[in-house]
Amino acid sequence: MTKVRKQAAHMSSNSSDTEATFYEAMQAGDLERLMDCWADEDDIVSIHPNGPRMVGTTAIRAAFEAIFSEA
Repeated sequence: MTKVRKQAAHMSSNSSDTEATFYEAMQAGDLERLMDCWADEDDIVSIHPNGPRMVGTTAIRAAFEAIFSEA
């Protein structure tokens, strides 16, 4: 998905839709769909319960890849 399309998808979704998509992707182990829920910005942040602060798409993607590989 191009950056413009990703941004458009984020702008057309409300927070409830994004949250539902995120958890559906988590349950399905769908990394691409999960990452589409994030803003296309360099400074996005994620903190998993009892985990470190992760900044940026690369760090967040790697964390979820690790979670999905353990499932």
